[in-house]
Amino acid sequence: MKLIQRITHKIREITYKDIIGGIGVFLILLIPLAVHYNTRTIVVEIDMKMPARDMVQLFYKGGSGYYTEENSVVRQYEKEGQWQELYFEIPQGDAEFIRIDPGTRAGEIRIRKICFKDSVNEKCFSGGEIRGNFRPLNQIEKFDVEGDELKVISVGNDPHFEIEDSLKLLLDNSKMYRYYGLYVLVVGILAIVFILFKKPLWGVIWGKVSSNKLFKNVILFFLTLLLLYYISYFNILLNYFN
Repeated sequence: MKLIQRITHKIREITYKDIIGGIGVFLILLIPLAVHYNTRTIVVEIDMKMPARDMVQLFYKGGSGYYTEENSVVRQYEKEGQWQELYFEIPQGDAEFIRIDPGTRAGEIRIRKICFKDSVNEKCFSGGEIRGNFRPLNQIEKFDVEGDELKVISVGNDPHFEIEDSLKLLLDNSKMYRYYGLYVLVVGILAIVFILFKKPLWGVIWGKVSSNKLFKNVILFFLTLLLLYYISYFNILLNYFN
């Protein structure tokens, strides 16, 4: 009862300045969420074997438009005639479809696995799954399954194949959006607590900041460290729940 009366009393004392301060706290604590959302990536892993050293290029695009050199990642295949895992990191917001260019020469290429990974998902294809989810587009004579491997016969210097379905369907982001919702809820609660109970402590801090330049710089420094902590903690939280 006393707690309810105290909260009711605090609500009556709230001013427009308090509300603006609470909104400021809310927006500041949302920065790590915005940073994470705008820097999300997908890692594409290709486990492959080629007859000679060569270049492998992965293109990505949105739902419409064309594949361009600007929206591509190049990796070098170095292990001649041996299996090698190549990793391509692409921006999740810009990537809906991908095209793989496995080398720049004619010959036999073997692919054992293609995986897609983001903050909360991992989807892998092997053998027949690759054949069922990708289609050959150019200078590929054979695109067949042998055991657990995909056998690709290139007949030119620009072979490439493309994924059939959108990556947005392949990688379910509903789990990540639930984490976002939980984070926003917690931040909202912190902002409300700030509005209701910040006055005694905030008045002391604000008085010191206003009268002491060094103290102001120290406060800004620790706020920066706090922001960096929230960014790193949010990524750790996603990895933990995954």
